Amino acid sequence: MVADQEQKDDRVGRFALDLLKQKLGRLEAYPQSAVERAVQVYRPFLIAYLDIVQLQDLPTIDEQAPDFRIDKVVVDEMRHFFSDYQHLTREYIRMDNLIARLARTNRELEPHLFQQIVDDIHAPVREADIMKGVIE
Repeated sequence: MVADQEQKDDRVGRFALDLLKQKLGRLEAYPQSAVERAVQVYRPFLIAYLDIVQLQDLPTIDEQAPDFRIDKVVVDEMRHFFSDYQHLTREYIRMDNLIARLARTNRELEPHLFQQIVDDIHAPVREADIMKGVIE
């Protein structure tokens, strides 16, 4: 049982990195600490997401590989109807929005903005920040 959980955790970590690669491209071009922080947020969300996908009998990550995509309808349902998952989902949405901003920002032309986004990725999450991330 413990080995199964460790294997699932490894898979989820790989999927989190794959999602980041889809959004950012070469992860080496970004601060490692920001990538690690994003994985810390993505991982628990993905575990919950996979549980919901399995319950709804939707295509799994393995069935979608290698072009796995998060179903935005499922994310919206998790945000509204699954109270245990609301916090994880809101944190994921906030982080996903920050990652999207980071991907659009030219580090050379806008170094201050780039650094501000990296700082936001590392910043402690406040409820107001989560709600702002959901609305953006």
